[in-house]
Amino acid sequence: MTKEETNNMSTKDVQQDSTTSTSKMFVPYSVNEDVVNQSKEQIFRAEIIELLSQNPNKWFCVDESFFSKEDRAQILSKRSVYYTAAKQIQRKFSNVEYRVKGGMTDVSHQMANGFDYQSQRHAVRLYARWTA
Repeated sequence: MTKEETNNMSTKDVQQDSTTSTSKMFVPYSVNEDVVNQSKEQIFRAEIIELLSQNPNKWFCVDESFFSKEDRAQILSKRSVYYTAAKQIQRKFSNVEYRVKGGMTDVSHQMANGFDYQSQRHAVRLYARWTA
């Protein structure tokens, strides 16, 4: 495989390539900068930072996720994602303050036949504000 081909491999290709034979030692490879900078889900997008900075000292819920109350692993994973994202943006903008909160909430669902019903879901929310 040429260096150019290696640079253009997807993450899935690389994982497949590196896990097919566990007897070999992992060999580092170079990637393009856009591979490193891409994110599947960016929480603190530019418009969120702008909203926070234009409204100092006002709290905003910048992201939320809902899970079944039994899905403890997913809840803890999302909390970890929120803490990591918030810490990262706080390093970049020291005046961003954040809180990660969770708890049970009623979620309304609308079925295709027009009937509504409510269910208890565990909500995980990321709150942030820009301190003056």
